Amino acid sequence: MNRKNEIEAVKQLGEMIGYGNMMTLASALWAIQLNKSGSSTGAFVPALTSDLLARYRIDAMEQQANKIQEITRNS
Repeated sequence: MNRKNEIEAVKQLGEMIGYGNMMTLASALWAIQLNKSGSSTGAFVPALTSDLLARYRIDAMEQQANKIQEITRNS
């Protein structure tokens, strides 16, 4: 599956079950998987701007959103 197909699959699922619900479920499943593998970090998806403690995280999210828009716009 290429990046464009991945984005489209996420978009379809997000529109079907709700993006917030998808993020919550994905984060929980990731945490379960990490726990099974013995890792204790990595499965946090910020839900509120107040959860983002540093400005660079917001900038990174904006950059990622722009990249996704660019990829889907060129489809």
